[in-house]
Amino acid sequence: MKFISMFKQLFFLTALLALPFIAAAQSHRLPTPSPLAGTSDGELHDMVVFDREGNHYFFSDLKFDLNKKKKTRAINPTYTAGIFRLHFDDAGTNTGFDDPTLGLQRVNVAVQVFTDLSNLINEANSPYSSIPNLGNGTSFVEIHVQTSVNSAANSMLGNAGQFFLTSSPGIVHGSVWQTINSGIDAWFGVGPSNLGNVGTYHGLMQINFGHNFYLGANAASINPAQIDLYSVIL
Repeated sequence: MKFISMFKQLFFLTALLALPFIAAAQSHRLPTPSPLAGTSDGELHDMVVFDREGNHYFFSDLKFDLNKKKKTRAINPTYTAGIFRLHFDDAGTNTGFDDPTLGLQRVNVAVQVFTDLSNLINEANSPYSSIPNLGNGTSFVEIHVQTSVNSAANSMLGNAGQFFLTSSPGIVHGSVWQTINSGIDAWFGVGPSNLGNVGTYHGLMQINFGHNFYLGANAASINPAQIDLYSVIL
């Protein structure tokens, strides 16, 4: 009887000690897959990724169609900048990066920033002979330039980040970092349609054009009422 009583005490003590670790593990568990809002088929999306603020996205939301046609526009929907490829949601909207007057100048600034970054980065080579190095063929770091904000009341100048497979706190390598440092798409092998870095975003960016941005290349020409767009994107 004493042996059984001691066994029970030991069992409950072990359970109490393990409880905090179980709770901690549950607090970092990924959200349960659920139907994507706005879809009619209620398709289940079984993989969730996160941005730097902890917002979660279904993996299918990161996919894009390179051949998708846009309406009449001042800019192209996609621009190459070294190892990066920028995809503009503003294309065809006549606002933001697609503004009839300033749109192309704004795009040129964004492309220049990422081209300069590409020139500074010593990216890894592709580990596979069948997949080209970044910046060649179809292999790029894909950046989703989201629909621009146009609000002077909003103090945000811009926002950018990359995607992560976990929302747990600590130092975690994101999809942009992994792609650059491995030389191959961070999402490689995740989905059957994602082979060779085709059609999946690694990072995102958004600019608020409700502010007065300087779009030139000469810093000495910036007046006190302007904000340098190059610096904001960088």
